[in-house]
Amino acid sequence: MILYPSAIIGPNDFRMGFPSAGLLAISHSRLPALINGGFDWVHVRDVIEGALQAAARAPAGGRYILSGHWASLHDLAHLAEEICGFRVPPFTAPLWLAAIVSRSPKC
Repeated sequence: MILYPSAIIGPNDFRMGFPSAGLLAISHSRLPALINGGFDWVHVRDVIEGALQAAARAPAGGRYILSGHWASLHDLAHLAEEICGFRVPPFTAPLWLAAIVSRSPKC
């Protein structure tokens, strides 16, 4: 059996995955803008529950997507701002602009 979780979010992310790293960068004011777009987010506890259920019930060779809810990066950042009190970047960049800026030489 193979499990395919979407963007995992939750506590104790010691490897600092993309969702946690992004929220941490926002909380430390290291991002000048958010990126227009979003992901299907799933809480780590739901991934664990899905894995346990699949191990108990799924037939061998099965493939399963473990997903939660789609939310934009803007919505997630504003939720974190509301809960934690840090400021969210005021600008939301289109993906094409973020791609250009991310390729520019670093000083």
